[in-house]
Amino acid sequence: MTVESAITKALENFDPKNPFHMALRKYGEYRYNRVIELATESQRVAIAEGHSIVEVAESVRARALEIFADERRMRGIRLEDELGL
Repeated sequence: MTVESAITKALENFDPKNPFHMALRKYGEYRYNRVIELATESQRVAIAEGHSIVEVAESVRARALEIFADERRMRGIRLEDELGL
């Protein structure tokens, strides 16, 4: 499944109880993907050290939710998008 089809599917099957669906709807695709990228990057060492995929995925999930909850960070990501950085 590609990222595009996953995002399309998430929007088609919108679940208001899913914080990632809410973030996708609130912030849009670019900012959503950017947060996931930042959250994954924060786990670079764990990935390099061969931690289990479940552990890494849970850490990425938790970090992404922290970033989505940080309005200042999200405004910064919006500004990056608007400036084309």
